Amino acid sequence: MKVNIFGLGYVGNVVALKLVEVGHDVTGIELVSRKVKDLKQGRLSIFEPGLEELLLSTLKKKTRGKLSAVSKLDLEDFKKSDGSIVCVGTPSLSSGEVDLNQLAATLKTIGQALSKTSRWHDVIIRSTVAPGTTQEILIPILEAESGKKAGEDFGVGFYPEFLREGIALKDFSFPSLNVLGCDSPRTVKFIQKTFPVNKKLRRVAIRTAEMIKYANNSFHALKVSFANEIGTLCKSYNVDSEELADVFLSDTALNVSSYYLRPGFAFGGSCFPKELRAISSLFLRKGIKAPLINGIALSNDEHISRLISVIQAQQVSKIGFLGATFKPDTDDVRESPLLKVLASLLKISSYQKAKVLTVCDSAFVVKKLKKDKTFQSLKLCTNPSALIKGSQLLILGPYRLSAKALQGLAAFKGRIIDLKYFSLPKEIKNKQNYNTFC
Repeated sequence: MKVNIFGLGYVGNVVALKLVEVGHDVTGIELVSRKVKDLKQGRLSIFEPGLEELLLSTLKKKTRGKLSAVSKLDLEDFKKSDGSIVCVGTPSLSSGEVDLNQLAATLKTIGQALSKTSRWHDVIIRSTVAPGTTQEILIPILEAESGKKAGEDFGVGFYPEFLREGIALKDFSFPSLNVLGCDSPRTVKFIQKTFPVNKKLRRVAIRTAEMIKYANNSFHALKVSFANEIGTLCKSYNVDSEELADVFLSDTALNVSSYYLRPGFAFGGSCFPKELRAISSLFLRKGIKAPLINGIALSNDEHISRLISVIQAQQVSKIGFLGATFKPDTDDVRESPLLKVLASLLKISSYQKAKVLTVCDSAFVVKKLKKDKTFQSLKLCTNPSALIKGSQLLILGPYRLSAKALQGLAAFKGRIIDLKYFSLPKEIKNKQNYNTFC
C-alpha cells in the first residue's frame, strides 16, 4: 500500500520506518526542512534503539517498502496514496489543554488534497487529542476543505499509539492495545492491511479511542506515585519495600487485575475507609506528605457529592433507592456511601417535607435502618416491584433484582440512574430513560 505520514517526530519516524519495513511505500511530510534533509542523509532527529539501523537499511533499499521524505505535500503523489496517517505534535498550552494549531493546519492541507481526487482515502489521526476533537473539529475541517462527506467519500479513524520510548520498535509490532475508533468498515480494513501487528484490532467509538490514551497514562502515573508513596512509608517504618512489592504483586485476583477498575459508585464498608484513615495516620506520624493516598477518601467523598447533586437536579418528588448497603449480597451498612447520600438529602428541607425517599432492601437491612434515628423519615420496604411502581426516579444500587423485578424495571417510565453494581439486560440499558451515573 502507499501511505502518507504527516509529522516526522518521535511517533512519525517510528511508524514510517516500520511501515516501510513491512512492505509499504511511505511518503513522510515534515514542515521542518532540516529534518527532511537529515532523514535523507541517514540522520534522525530522535534517538530510539534500532531505529537508525532501520533507516540505513531503508536508504540502502534493503527493506520491502520504500521511503521518501518531503517538506511539502505533492498533490500527484497524494492522489496515488491509499491513506494518510497524522502524527503531528499536540503540545500543551499554559492551561494544560493541547494545542491543536498544527493538527488543524495538517487536516486543512489533507482536506484540500481530498478535493482534488475521486479516490477513496483514509485519514487516520494518531495525535493525542481530547474526546470529541475528531468529530467536532477535525472532521468538519476535512469536510469543509474537501467539499466531501466523511464516511461516504473518505474515511476517518482515530488510531492511538502505544509506543514506549526505548522499546518503540517492539511496541509497534507487539502493542499492548490495538484500538481503532471509526465509523466506516473500509477504514477498519485499511488499518488491518497497513498495520500487521500482533494484537487483535478492537473497534470502538471514536471518543473512546481518543480517551484511552489519557486513561492509560493517568493510570500508569497513578501506579508510579502510589508505589513511591508506599515505598517511602515502608522505609520510614523499616519495612523492606521490595519484599512488600513482591507480596503485593503476587495477588493477581485483586491487586494486579481488572477488579475495582470498572466505573460505578463510591466505596464504603468496614475496611477501606478505616484502613485509609489508619495509613494516613502513619504518614502523619512520620511527617511524610502523601497527597495521592491521602486524597483517595477526598475523591470518594466527591463522587458521593456528585450523586447528591444529580438527584437534586431531578424535578421529581418520589425517589426510590434499590439497596442501601455498601456492596451487594450483604446486610452491612457500615460507612455505606448510599446512606451518606440519603443522610445528606434528608438534611435538606425540601426533602424533609415535599419529597418521598424510599429504600428497598432485605429485611435485615430494613431492621437496622428502622433503629437509626437519622433515617426515621425514610420509607422502607422489602418489595422491589412495589418500589418501582411507586417511584418517579430510581437509583439502582446494590440490591439484586429478581427476574420478575427486572421485568417491572423494563416497564418503568421514570428516570433511571444506574450505579452499575450489576449487569443489566439490553432492553433496560437501551431505554431512553436509562442513565449511568458514570
